[in-house]
Amino acid sequence: MIQELLAELTDYLSQTGREEDLAEAKATYFKESGGLFGDEQSYDMRIANFLEWYIFDRRLGGSTLIDDFIIAISDDEKRKAFQELGQGVRSIFEIKKVSKDSISFKDLKDGKKYVALALTGVDGFNKGAIIDARLLPQNNHLYLSSSCLFHHEGSKKFITAMIKDAYKRQELTAALTSLANMSLKWEKYRNYKAEDIY
Repeated sequence: MIQELLAELTDYLSQTGREEDLAEAKATYFKESGGLFGDEQSYDMRIANFLEWYIFDRRLGGSTLIDDFIIAISDDEKRKAFQELGQGVRSIFEIKKVSKDSISFKDLKDGKKYVALALTGVDGFNKGAIIDARLLPQNNHLYLSSSCLFHHEGSKKFITAMIKDAYKRQELTAALTSLANMSLKWEKYRNYKAEDIY
């Protein structure tokens, strides 16, 4: 069901008349988080990361795209489902445990722990990994979205300090964007040490 909700939001995005803002936001987003060239191993993941940011976090006229979508919903049950979806958590997490169909996380900004079902399966997720991810609530469950960005495991100390400070200063989004750029550099230069990038 949650994948259907996300698909509906993506369809709505193409019908909102936000084309100019979307293009401007995309250019700015990838300028700040690292250029998008099409040959990156994480290309699809980074596009998904941008689209989720645009739907859930980008404000135009004071409201996000999901806010505008919810206002237009007349069905109470459907509205409730999207309101719940909009309460998701995006942060940098450490993976604490990987089970058959779920992953346990620790949020590095505040230490909160979560267990989320993986929409695309748990392959590739390992204990100790540091990831930028969004956890989406629906029907008393949390779901890991498909837009995860991985960070060098040796960067945990640096990222934890940075993300905690940004959270206190209410500048979390800017910090996540900066860290996404570092993640891209690590992807390109895997032979570098964490301290050479972070």
